Amino acid sequence: MDKIIEERKKRKLTQTALAEKLGYHRNTVANWERGRKTPSLEAMEAMSAFFNLPIESLLNDKKRAG
Repeated sequence: MDKIIEERKKRKLTQTALAEKLGYHRNTVANWERGRKTPSLEAMEAMSAFFNLPIESLLNDKKRAG
């Protein structure tokens, strides 16, 4: 998901660092970013709180918008 990557990189975090902060494994974050897995509602809520963004903005995938 593009927005997760964008927000993670804005904060200069690795996938591992983000995973640790959210309580997930790095492979899980990698799979979200590659679009192989969709984050659960619980994961979306955790990212929303961590990034201080509404969940809707995390779901806005630039690839689908065009």
